[in-house]
Amino acid sequence: MATRFYNRVRETSTTTGTGALTLGGAPTDYLTFAAAVPDGAAVAYMIIAWPDYEIGVGTFTAPDQLGRDTVLESSNGGSKVDWPAGTRDVIATAPGQLLFDLGGANALTGSLDISGGTLTGEIGTGNLAAGAVTNAKIADGTIGFSKIVQTSAAIADQATMEAGASSSRWVTPLGTKQALDYHVPRTPMAGGTTNVISGSPSTIQFTSIPSWARRITIGLHDVSYTGGGLIVQIGPSAGVDTTGYVSAAAKMRHDGSGPEIFSNTATDGFLIGGTAETLNGVVTLLAPVAGEARWICAAHGMAGTAHAFSAGGRKAIASGILERITLRGSGITFTGGRVSITWEA
Repeated sequence: MATRFYNRVRETSTTTGTGALTLGGAPTDYLTFAAAVPDGAAVAYMIIAWPDYEIGVGTFTAPDQLGRDTVLESSNGGSKVDWPAGTRDVIATAPGQLLFDLGGANALTGSLDISGGTLTGEIGTGNLAAGAVTNAKIADGTIGFSKIVQTSAAIADQATMEAGASSSRWVTPLGTKQALDYHVPRTPMAGGTTNVISGSPSTIQFTSIPSWARRITIGLHDVSYTGGGLIVQIGPSAGVDTTGYVSAAAKMRHDGSGPEIFSNTATDGFLIGGTAETLNGVVTLLAPVAGEARWICAAHGMAGTAHAFSAGGRKAIASGILERITLRGSGITFTGGRVSITWEA
């Protein structure tokens, strides 16, 4: 049974002898044991009527009985005090014998029992005593960004990453978990997919883009189409936004010596390419401020074999979340190539 500590618990008792105490009520501004300690719980106590005292662990039985199961220290040489007639204080305490230093040279040389609670703070630069960590596991989802560093011989073998694990699991070289099982769910912070164009689609859709993505890169690999200018639209899972874009694009000769042959603006999407093109290039979507719905677009690449294109724009998504991207245009039919997409946090 785990021993727990309680604050502001103090009563008096007139029980004599070495047996269980009958508690007699709390002074003003203090709690009774019954108000704070569950029935049947182990509690650390101190009984004192100076110069006599006794510190130990006992079982509280509601409504007013406190056993004296284990004596840790006393004025009677470590044994139970045979209390004479009189009144004495009985206080819930936190004995030094049940505590250990989390940051000193002998850190964690005792045992630690956290039953349904939470350990906050950190274990400092001190060592873990040899054998102190055995078959230990940190429950799923309890650690965000954490690091466990081996600083002594406390961990029997060097911990390594288990190959092929679906989450971060640290095991010993022998494959057992006798030293340390460090198990934290791992959320991927990057991903992507590729759409190889087949048939004659009028749109190319990418859905289920994670809401945490802040940088999205679209690769155009020999993407050919007939019809009007190519645009990129963004929006939530329910559907892309079709208005509110500020966008412009231009195409010029590759050697820079000829006249500009295409330039235009668009408000229904990010304008990327002109009429009936074959494009090789990159479209980058970036949310520069975390938590905001505003995205900026920058695109560049080759149109055909003799021209370069460049485009840019901005858009605030009405719903605030980007989870879907569509490539389309006025009267467009895609005829070949492939479109890749990657995302990063």
